[in-house]
Amino acid sequence: TGKSSIAQGLATCLSQGRDYGNKLKIKERYKTLYVACEDTTTIFQSRQKNLNANLGIFDEADAFEQLGYQAESGTWRNAYLYGAHELRNGSPNVTIGRGRQIAHAMTAEQLFDSIGVRLSTTALCDLDIEINWTFTDLNEHHVLGISNCAIHHLPDRQTSNAVASVTLNRHVLADTLGGIVSFSDSLAQGDITIDGDQAVVLELFDLLTDFLLFPIIEPHADQEQ
Repeated sequence: TGKSSIAQGLATCLSQGRDYGNKLKIKERYKTLYVACEDTTTIFQSRQKNLNANLGIFDEADAFEQLGYQAESGTWRNAYLYGAHELRNGSPNVTIGRGRQIAHAMTAEQLFDSIGVRLSTTALCDLDIEINWTFTDLNEHHVLGISNCAIHHLPDRQTSNAVASVTLNRHVLADTLGGIVSFSDSLAQGDITIDGDQAVVLELFDLLTDFLLFPIIEPHADQEQ
């Protein structure tokens, strides 16, 4: 709770006198829009109890919008305008950290690293497996292992203890991790071949976590409960 740093800055600016606003030829209407100095937590709590409290949200969005128009820095302008958009429309339900351009620029080792970042550790506790990977376009062989709730990667080798052997090219794996196509669809289309336990490999990709864009102004869902 409490005033944000932006709100405190605005409050300090306004407390220094209205002459500052007059010199900048800011209309009286926009002076009143500087409700960003209000306690935003109180506004959001009130909105949950009374729909009329949305008026405070819209006024605050107007305040951020005006701050964005007046900001000389592109970074600050984007932050203010994004905040105004979020207050009016809510935080977009968009997956981040995924994209065809990013995934296709990664090496095979980096793609395996991204798998490790997105895997749910709680679901890995009972797994102790190794999977052989062959990239036909790179002429590379890798071993991806899972043990102790983590993955490990060994390049330029194969293991006889693997539960499955996956053959594909780097672009197919990049499309899968980038959200262009699912791993199961690529398998059905023949872009991926699996010798051994297919279920284990499919489960591995089903356990990948999608990171959603988080709200920058509105309270997080877990904080509202």
